[in-house]
Amino acid sequence: MTLSVVLAIGAVALLASALHATVGFGSGPLLVPALLLVAAPATATVAAVLMGMGVNALQLTAERRAPRVPLRRLAPVWIAAPPGALAGALVAGAIGREALAAAIAVALAGCGVFALVRLPSLPAAVLALGGAFAGFCAALTGIFGPLLGGLLLAAGCRGAALRDAIGASFLVVGACAVAATLALAPRWEGVALGAALLAPAIAGHTLGGRLFAQLSPRAHRRAVVAAVLVGAGAALAPAL
Repeated sequence: MTLSVVLAIGAVALLASALHATVGFGSGPLLVPALLLVAAPATATVAAVLMGMGVNALQLTAERRAPRVPLRRLAPVWIAAPPGALAGALVAGAIGREALAAAIAVALAGCGVFALVRLPSLPAAVLALGGAFAGFCAALTGIFGPLLGGLLLAAGCRGAALRDAIGASFLVVGACAVAATLALAPRWEGVALGAALLAPAIAGHTLGGRLFAQLSPRAHRRAVVAAVLVGAGAALAPAL
């Protein structure tokens, strides 16, 4: 890997981490395609998820404030994530790229629509289904933050509670995905690459945290909806 490639990957990781820290998610759609240019799919997936988890861990522990995580509301998402992640790891490589891209895009678009029309708070069964699908996509593609963002926005989370709910859920779902992937294919290149991305993750969190502090709850909600809908378009692109 040449120095120019390393610097390019580092720059993408920095920008992805800043977006992730601002919104609560968003690094995957930027980072995974870049990592796929230099690493195998499983390695890129694990590394991208670990970097996003690093940003969210900093968000919840290093901002000198008490995180606002609605544990009871998030329980169905978290409980359903492990079987979804295991299913995603089991079928990795067996699902057509176009079909998967279309399914993710439809789910993201649906979450965005739910958030825009402000439907009543989602029932636990829908949250569990979303958590299972997020775990599935996390293990399969490494891109699941937009799903969590749209799901939790539609579930009624707002402001700092929305960002923290996404961050905590990203940690839970991401850990399930990494564990399932490594359990089935114990190759540690992705862990090493994720550790190498820690420096841009820390810098990106610093920048993104400052950007979030400038956003009103309404502006943050709009940023989440925009990121979800952009993520839907990005997910759909391979299917076109």
